[in-house]
Amino acid sequence: MLNVSIFTDFGAGNSSGPFDAMKSGIVSTGDKYTINNMDADVAVIWSVLFAGRMAGNEKVYKHFKEQGKPVIVMEVGGLSRNFTWRVGINHINRSATFPTPDSKFQRWKLFNKPLQDWKKDGEFVVIATQRPDSLQWKGMPPIEQWVEEVVEKVRKYSDRPIVVRPHPRDKITDWDFINSKVPGLYYDFPQLVEGTYDSMNFSDLLDRAHIVINHCSNPAVDSIIAGVPVIVGEDSFCYDVSTTYENIENPNKPDRSEWCEMMAYTEWSEPEIAAGLPWQYLKKHI
Repeated sequence: MLNVSIFTDFGAGNSSGPFDAMKSGIVSTGDKYTINNMDADVAVIWSVLFAGRMAGNEKVYKHFKEQGKPVIVMEVGGLSRNFTWRVGINHINRSATFPTPDSKFQRWKLFNKPLQDWKKDGEFVVIATQRPDSLQWKGMPPIEQWVEEVVEKVRKYSDRPIVVRPHPRDKITDWDFINSKVPGLYYDFPQLVEGTYDSMNFSDLLDRAHIVINHCSNPAVDSIIAGVPVIVGEDSFCYDVSTTYENIENPNKPDRSEWCEMMAYTEWSEPEIAAGLPWQYLKKHI
């Protein structure tokens, strides 16, 4: 029996439901949970954004990793935002461990997200940035420097217009400085979709995009589903279906069926989490 500690003190505002579901899922599979217990066998934390109300997760994450113990990371999903929730070991991107897709249980169809055909007539290059205060950005340069470097790479192979799409909750990056260093860029600042909790209007931009450049966050996933090729970092879920700067005008457009099943096993609904489905799969890797 594993003692799994859920660190509820450092969850986001929408974490209570998924955390409660995880408690039920752990118990349903014969293990037990405790709350905020640094001596447990496994930790469950919310996100790898160690800032604001989630800043306390950094100490938890480091403590368990130093002890050689796994950390289950939960976060809002990107496939069905605020309906499915990402659950992985030690991270929330491609560097994490997720359940291996079960050929007898194909999950992608449950998301009701049909793949759009690969786009043939996009207009511009989109650079979608991330929060620099997230663990997902660890080891990366300041956003200002990264954008400048990306633009330089793009300009070696394409003269298309470039649109910068800032992360909606990035309060650190100096956009005026970027504009002064790299003039001629366009900016598309996110707008909340009316009637939603925190969904943004990224689909409007994808309708006209030729390619999206993103290090390792949700915009790349949205792009692949929308049929827009991507250039990403190795930690991105989309790395195996991405393209390169050299091929920016003739990007890779591979079959996405296996990728879809892989993605479907990274996110789960609250009833599925409460039934212990992701926990049963993940225990095999602990």
